[in-house]
Amino acid sequence: MKRLGIPLIILASLALGCGSGSSRSDGLFGSFGAGSNGRTITIKNVALDQLQVGGDRPDTLDVEGFNAQGVRVFGPVRFPLATSNAIPNIPPEVVRLELDFLRNNGFRLFRADAGLTSSNSEIVPLMQLTAPNDSEFRITANGAGGFSLSRQIIGDAPSPSDVRSKLDATNMVFKGVCYSPAPINFSNKDAPAVGDLFWDSFKAGPDDIFDWGALFLDFYDPNVGQSRADIKTIRNMGCNSLRLYSAISYHLNDDGTFPDLSAPTTHRFSHKKFLDACWNNNDRPIYVLVDIPMPTECFRRYLKDAEDIPAGPDRDRIKAQRAAKIAWWEANLRATVEDLSSHPAVIGFNIMNEQDGNEWSHPNQGAGPDDQESQFFYAQSIKYASIVKGVDNTKLCGWAFHDSPALVKFASNFPTNGLKYFEQLKQYFDYYGINSYQKTSLDSIGGKGQPGSYADLPDNMALPVLFTELGWPATGHDNSNQLIDTPATQAATAQTLGTVVPQVYQNKLYMGCFYFEFADEWWKQDVGLPYTWDPGNPDGGRPNGFGDEEGFGLFSVARQGGRPNQDDNYITFGPDPKAPFGPKGPKLPFDKITGRQPIIDALKAAFSAVQDS
Repeated sequence: MKRLGIPLIILASLALGCGSGSSRSDGLFGSFGAGSNGRTITIKNVALDQLQVGGDRPDTLDVEGFNAQGVRVFGPVRFPLATSNAIPNIPPEVVRLELDFLRNNGFRLFRADAGLTSSNSEIVPLMQLTAPNDSEFRITANGAGGFSLSRQIIGDAPSPSDVRSKLDATNMVFKGVCYSPAPINFSNKDAPAVGDLFWDSFKAGPDDIFDWGALFLDFYDPNVGQSRADIKTIRNMGCNSLRLYSAISYHLNDDGTFPDLSAPTTHRFSHKKFLDACWNNNDRPIYVLVDIPMPTECFRRYLKDAEDIPAGPDRDRIKAQRAAKIAWWEANLRATVEDLSSHPAVIGFNIMNEQDGNEWSHPNQGAGPDDQESQFFYAQSIKYASIVKGVDNTKLCGWAFHDSPALVKFASNFPTNGLKYFEQLKQYFDYYGINSYQKTSLDSIGGKGQPGSYADLPDNMALPVLFTELGWPATGHDNSNQLIDTPATQAATAQTLGTVVPQVYQNKLYMGCFYFEFADEWWKQDVGLPYTWDPGNPDGGRPNGFGDEEGFGLFSVARQGGRPNQDDNYITFGPDPKAPFGPKGPKLPFDKITGRQPIIDALKAAFSAVQDS
């Protein structure tokens, strides 16, 4: 064991257990577990400046207390880590304190175990560098066309506890939301971030690049006010997972060109702060499914610009540019999986979102024939899935595909010679991800005997279905065709949700769903800048009769503090760059979210009815 300039101790073997999910908040304080009759113990962290590993330092002290029988009777509670922390209200029966030293208020770096006597008023803990947690997942067939997802947490175990262990779980299902906190006037498809708003702050030359933590973390700062704390909101809705559309190691240049990944000045983005908050020291963790936003060129062989130009320098130049773009994104895919797969909050990766189409992924509505376009599409999909699994085969891998029975028909019947495409994908995929918006029934996807149903795939092709998107607009239109968001439109959407979402958990073929989406995004209609809240087209398959891409949120978004919608500055650095937070990151005041309560309540009810082991 490496010594850190401070005394270290070897902890006794701990019984496997965890903290109660209801006793800890996402903020700095949880349940104290005692009244005013308890003791105050001062923790003297005398070697605080030496507590670091791999460049990371703890910033939070997590405290739990146990009685002589090893039952937790105090905490967990959290405090900002200081050289001296006074812990009040510790019950007299506590004979041992367990102290976790956390990075970003959520990921354990060090641990100390301290015995207490009735005379204790101050202790100097002896810290040990802990084995970091990671998570491993496996999907297995359980007979009768069903599947089970098992989860194992490796690394140092949680504390002994009077609640059941979370170290190993079977029959875990996804109860999640799609999360993209895009501010008004921000497009997720634009450079440089391509939708990634989850990175850690860093210094680039003389400037600091600040994170978006004020949207998803839970803190109060006098310069910022109360953060929006989206992760806490997601956890309190009964979710155990969320899906990101982008969290990538390398961003594009501001002009959309590609930085040189071999250059020492090219920044490699990290995402520890966001993931640590999701992990929450394995107390009601939120597992994160990460999309890699691979572009169309990575899946489509045909490129009209090049094919229509006569052979020569122009065609060669266009093809070279396309090849360079594909290579850059493939390198970014590998780097991102390398960087994120070791975090316990990460459950896996989607290699794409909706990069499919009748011309290349399931030609002629699934009837074929197979051609160069489809061959390229599946070869690329298999290649990217093999990259993910080659880096870490303990994380899940799949794609997010449109709800398309034609895909199932095509990929289960072609190519005519050799392994079918679904057979090839099964070697690397753990699930088939589907973005679906069915209004009444999911039988067309997982019902027996339905044309193009996943339920009828033979064993050599069968995988579980994960609804990577499942949702409906909360909005309707008035007589002038403007978006409206009323109790009536919300009630109609809540009714549809209450009908369809429970079906996900009644079919053993399905591994759960991610509700689309957490909050409205004001760029989905793509009618140009400045983005406004734009109405969609008539669609009888939606609860309120319209396909309003910008009205799917469980929460609506709005400017506040008099800031206009047309303000397309997203970042502000504030007058004092040395302030602890200062108005940095999202421009203040950041967008306000307002819950559509009937829809939220319907989702919570659907999730709470499902046992989450």
